[in-house]
Parts: sequence; C-alpha cells; structure tokens
Amino acid sequence: MRRPLLATVLVAFALTLGACASPAADTASPQGVVARVLELRRDRATDTASYTPYFAEASVATELAKDSTTATRTPLPAWSDPYVSAQTSSTADVVVVWSRSEERFKQWPAATVFALRLEKGAWVIVDAQETTGTTPPAKGASGP
Repeated sequence: MRRPLLATVLVAFALTLGACASPAADTASPQGVVARVLELRRDRATDTASYTPYFAEASVATELAKDSTTATRTPLPAWSDPYVSAQTSSTADVVVVWSRSEERFKQWPAATVFALRLEKGAWVIVDAQETTGTTPPAKGASGP
C-alpha cells in the first residue's frame, strides 16, 4: 500500500522539479541567462525561439540559430561558471572565463563580459565584450 503512494509522491516531485527548470526560470538571474545561452550554443541549437527569451534584440537570436545550422564543430571552448562582476537593480555584467587549452581556441579571448538589462522582470543580454587585460573579479570579491 505504501509503495504506490511513494511512487506517486516521487513522480509529483519530479514534475515539480521539471517545471522549475523551464526556460522562463533561466531569466531569473543574470548568470542563469548567460549559462543557458552558452548551453544552447554548445549544443548548436538551431531554433531561433530557443534563443529569443535571452536577448534584447531578436536579430541576435536569429543570427545565433543560423550560425548553429552551419557549424560543423562545437562553436565555443569550455568555460567556467558565469559570475556577476557588477550589478544594479536593472543592469548586470556577467563574466565568462574561457578555456583555451584546445589548439583551435588558442586565439580566443581570456574572458567575455556580457551586459544584461532587466526587462519586464527578465534578464536579457544587450551586449558582449571581450576582455582586454585583467578579467573582472566576481561582485564583492577583493582583488590584489
């Protein structure tokens, strides 16, 4: 008698976790948005709609999806977890440090800083810049 009840509870719990992992949940934090876009690029997502919620301009989503259809290899090197280097109530800078261990990524920038803006309760990417020089530290981190 207890096994069917336990199975029902576990299934309900799994469904609840699945709902929490929806794409809309990814826009709740700036680093979550960047992480999701990186995953889409790594997986070479070709559906424009997959990228659209993460960008202020839909044209960027279209270009990323188009680029993924022509890519023959993973378009990005490995990366460290994105982190916030600066944040206000409506803007955030998220840093991604790239691994350049593969020969084809030797000329890749050390890091990229993604600029995000809060729009209608969701974080969206508005710009990205390669770092020149020192990689920005995490928000609140003290540097040398």
